[in-house]
Amino acid sequence: MSAGTVLLTVLLAGLAAAVGAGLRHLADHRWGGRGVLLANVTASALAGALFAIGFGPGSADPEGPAGAALALGAAGAFVLALGTWSTVAFQAAQEVLAGRTRRAVRVWLVHLASGTAAAVVGVLAVGFLVR
Repeated sequence: MSAGTVLLTVLLAGLAAAVGAGLRHLADHRWGGRGVLLANVTASALAGALFAIGFGPGSADPEGPAGAALALGAAGAFVLALGTWSTVAFQAAQEVLAGRTRRAVRVWLVHLASGTAAAVVGVLAVGFLVR
């Protein structure tokens, strides 16, 4: 991979991360805790799809591995910035400090279960579309 491709990957990843973080911020302010859940589920589904694209059958692209790396790098940065697991940890910590430990556990369970299910759906969707 050339230095120009690496630089372009870093720049696109930064831009994609900024967009993902902006969308997450908007969702959080628009819908509060549900916006955080929406951001995490969406990020998990996209992460599952990226995993399937990057590591599934036929993922090796002999025509343009640098282009594939560029696209996956930028998309990965978007997904990582969109997901907001630190906010979930903060929400759960607030619940524990307020004496609502069961609610804190529910917050984590809902995010983890729905995120895992969304990631599986993302993998399956790519598998279905690639056939």
